[in-house]
Amino acid sequence: MIRPHTDSTFQGLVGRIKRRQLFRLGFLVGTLLAVTEITALTTTQLRGLTPAEIRVLRLIAEGNANKEIGAQLSITEETVKGHVKNILSKLGANDRTHAVTLGLKRGIIEL
Repeated sequence: MIRPHTDSTFQGLVGRIKRRQLFRLGFLVGTLLAVTEITALTTTQLRGLTPAEIRVLRLIAEGNANKEIGAQLSITEETVKGHVKNILSKLGANDRTHAVTLGLKRGIIEL
């Protein structure tokens, strides 16, 4: 027996198709974002920190200010600021605390 299609049946079918398409679109967008994040992380890792930047990051983790780091490493405060800028950029960190957190998570430094 063939049932006649009513407007509500048709609308229900269209609604299911739209939800399925939205689900697929959401999955695709999520996948693209994940790939982008992985690519960014890989690029950052390829541009690893220099030994000098790692020393600066360790001293930041110990709570030292730029002036104190400069004194301990026998470099100018401006050089320390340059290293900090590079560290933040390479790690994709928002600030010094974030850089230390990322450095610890990635195994670049230890406490």
